[in-house]
Amino acid sequence: MFEENNQEKRMNKPLIYAIAGVALLVIAVSGSAYAYFSASASSNAITGKTLDVQLSIASLQKVSKGTGDLIPIYDGTVSGHTTNQLTTAVSTTNDCVDKNNYTVCQVYELVINNGGTNATTVDTEVTVSGSTGIKWAKMTGRNALGDVNLTTGTLANGVTLPAKANNVNGSVTQYFVVYLQNTGGDQAGADSGKTIKGTVTVKASTGANIEAAFE
Repeated sequence: MFEENNQEKRMNKPLIYAIAGVALLVIAVSGSAYAYFSASASSNAITGKTLDVQLSIASLQKVSKGTGDLIPIYDGTVSGHTTNQLTTAVSTTNDCVDKNNYTVCQVYELVINNGGTNATTVDTEVTVSGSTGIKWAKMTGRNALGDVNLTTGTLANGVTLPAKANNVNGSVTQYFVVYLQNTGGDQAGADSGKTIKGTVTVKASTGANIEAAFE
């Protein structure tokens, strides 16, 4: 019996070592896993701030000197009348008033502001209505004409609007002209005594949209 007990003890030693080894392995694995997750959590801090763009239309006003009701003018797009009289009409000398002192167009100035700390880009769209012949044209400056014969379209795309700096808002100024297109025919029924209406829409690259109406 003594020999059997000794033999049993000898057989149990490897088992004891094996159990101890498993316990140590579990502790080692648990310890390494705990250390891994602890390191991972401490290294993933979230930092940053949100974009600050504060879009506004500071002003939309007629700046040309003509004050009377519009009379028709050729814009160079009507068959048989290819002279673009608008080019001369918007010049500094005439400023939308013809030689007979009639108002032939209306130049509008649009001022877009950004009161935020981040710059952005803006797209500007113009729509006019009121009569068949009411159109608008792009301007590349206060007295410089761009594309003509438009009713709805883009005044400018991707224009940089600076951020506010030194307590002064970032600002962009744009111009467009509204006029009554001369068709070379009888326009009394379609265009006489009509009220001109328009909308300016400014869209920022951040997704902000603002509108202003004029008439």
